[in-house]
Parts: sequence; C-alpha cells; structure tokens
Amino acid sequence: LTGNFAVTVLVEGGTATLYGTASASSENGVVSFTDLSLDVQGRHSLAFTLHSPGGTPLHTLSQALTVVPGPAYKVGVARSPGGNPTCGDVLLVQPAVQVLDRGGNPSDGGATVEITASGLNGVPVLGTASVSVTGGGGAGVSFVGIALE
Repeated sequence: LTGNFAVTVLVEGGTATLYGTASASSENGVVSFTDLSLDVQGRHSLAFTLHSPGGTPLHTLSQALTVVPGPAYKVGVARSPGGNPTCGDVLLVQPAVQVLDRGGNPSDGGATVEITASGLNGVPVLGTASVSVTGGGGAGVSFVGIALE
C-alpha cells in the first residue's frame, strides 16, 4: 500500500466486546494493531476494513479466531445464596465461587485459592465457611451447609 490508508476492525456478530484501538493507519504498507482484546472466550470473527485516504471503505476481510481463557486474575461469585432463610437454617441455595480471568471467564487453571465466607456486620456464619477453588473449575465450587446465626 502506498499512501495514507486506514484499517478498522470490529467483531462480527456474537456477544464479545472488542477493546483497544480499533483503527490504525498504514505505515510502509503495513497496518498494526497493538492493544486489541476480546472479553469473551470462544470462537469469534473479526472484520478488517481497508479505507481509502478519503475514508471510503474499499475492502473487508474477515478472520476467525478462538479466544481461550486467560490465567487466574480474580475470584467471582458463580451462584449467589438464595431464599429467605430463618436464622440458623441452612441457606436453600448455597453460594458458589470460581476463579476468573481478566475478562470474567472461568480461568484456564493454575491458581488455587482458599475462600472464607463471612456474614455482614459481624453475623456469624455456621457450617463449612471455607472452600478451596482452583482455576478452570467451570461452574465453580459450592459451599456446603452454610447458615447464618
């Protein structure tokens, strides 16, 4: 390419969000994107559109790629506790936690963390209040027999 051409990129379909600078200009016939990322794992398609120096779209090329889970970054709630329990009764829906990557996807594994449940405002937690969670655990790890005093 000779001249000042621009290329833009966007995600075709799906629910992924593209982060980074989605437009770049040619330099010696090459266009480089250096900070792009997608927030959802799975198969996606990116559409790259070449624009003339005046901004007219000239050609679009689509490229499929697969985004895999990243390394452990944070812990998230996979299932919130539910129901309206009476003090001392076991929660009807036990909470579950999981290790997530930077995009909020279940991580690719590797990290194991110990998580302890605690009640708000000092309310004691009854039952098994600690679990070990390892990245790549899919749906997460559930607490067992949690109740609030």
